[in-house]
Amino acid sequence: SPELNGQLATCVRWDVEKSRWLVSVAGVEKFLRPENLVLQRSEKTSRFCAGAPVRICGLQAAKELNGTLATCKNWDSEKQRWLVSLDNGSGEDKLLKLDNLELALRPGSSVRLAGLCAQPELNGRSAMCIAWDGGRQRWRVRIEGGEEKALRPENLEAHGEQEPPAIGPALTQVVEVCEESAKLGRLTGFLRKMREEEKRGTRQRSLVLVFCARSTSV
Repeated sequence: SPELNGQLATCVRWDVEKSRWLVSVAGVEKFLRPENLVLQRSEKTSRFCAGAPVRICGLQAAKELNGTLATCKNWDSEKQRWLVSLDNGSGEDKLLKLDNLELALRPGSSVRLAGLCAQPELNGRSAMCIAWDGGRQRWRVRIEGGEEKALRPENLEAHGEQEPPAIGPALTQVVEVCEESAKLGRLTGFLRKMREEEKRGTRQRSLVLVFCARSTSV
């Protein structure tokens, strides 16, 4: 039905058996494949939240700020603008339109999945950005539970506390002092805790090296 191309529709429900969306278009309901639908966001503010990292873009009056990184502070519903704090060391705050902001995700950013048509069951799930794949133009994210996906930036929304991951891309050394008799228990407890955090998506996948002074140490 090429005459339907370009028309706006509303998703009614997902049919698991047919793997299609039932949509209402021009007063008629149709079953359509996910690849025949393009998400139209009705609320752009949903992509941002307080603490979200953003990049300023498209300013005409203050072009020198384009490309500057900033952090969202709060949404001014009356003026329909975000108050952002510039990350350039100036300490300045700016009130900017949505069209002048884009998400500046980085490894460790907390996100929520949105607008996925092929896997709608993932929409609303929390995840953490792991790495940017420049070749595929996608973020590799770890969903809560440990599953990893490569997703387009437009399918990610800033969500929750934007704190750096417990362990970043760089090597981190962890030192604990304990009694000799407690060493094995402390080590296994630490490793178990790390693996649980990895499965929940709150910690990046880690390579752990344990150095022992003697072969009988552990």
